[in-house]
Amino acid sequence: MSPAIDLSGLGRRVEWAARCAPPSLRADAQQEAWLRIVQAAGRYDGRILAKTFFTHQANGAVKDFLRREDPLTRRQRAKVNSGADSAPVRVGTSAIARSCASRAVQDDLVALRELREAVERLEGLERIAIDSMLREETIEELSDAIGLSISAVAFYRTRAIGRLRRYLRAR
Repeated sequence: MSPAIDLSGLGRRVEWAARCAPPSLRADAQQEAWLRIVQAAGRYDGRILAKTFFTHQANGAVKDFLRREDPLTRRQRAKVNSGADSAPVRVGTSAIARSCASRAVQDDLVALRELREAVERLEGLERIAIDSMLREETIEELSDAIGLSISAVAFYRTRAIGRLRRYLRAR
């Protein structure tokens, strides 16, 4: 039988790990940290303090999550942070509608159509999770709406994103 693990204060440590995430992604970053902690629990061998081990897991999960979410490569992000390059500009849908004549926008519309087709291929909770993400709902909001735990919603969302990536790469 393994010894009891003291995890008091771990919630605060997860919140602290996610502090570097933008407010719109903070809840998702915390969820990624908790998922990594659960996955890492079986690898904990007791050689270091549990709080230290799981804090490192949470920090790593948040950094991995933010790297996945960042549209820039690490090199591009370093240039933006150093001031050598400018950050990309997010364009709203009204601006997109006004500039539909450009070729780049036409390519984006084709990509958007392909994404819609890929989303339509999803079924059940995966489709619901992606639809809510596209409506910019948080995991907590979807969890409350469908009556599943936050970790279950995060699982379906992550699995759906993986399926979308595989489908779009195959095209």
